[in-house]
Amino acid sequence: MDVITHELMRELLNDRLGEIQEIAEFVPNEIVYKALVIREFMEKHGIADPRSGIREFTAFERERLQSLGIVPQRAKGTSATSS
Repeated sequence: MDVITHELMRELLNDRLGEIQEIAEFVPNEIVYKALVIREFMEKHGIADPRSGIREFTAFERERLQSLGIVPQRAKGTSATSS
């Protein structure tokens, strides 16, 4: 499901804002809202590539949530995929 979500997110970031609004009724609201937030982040930081924009926004979001204490800090050397 994550792969589908990332592909959809990249497509939404490539589309014009009007096109996002046209397809929004067929896409879960959370994905549309996140795409709009990432688009704004990309514009603010001068990022044109959707892959880079998603990656940089995700890192920014994770650091911000950690600084607020909402998500725990990961110990150095651990991976997000390790269990």
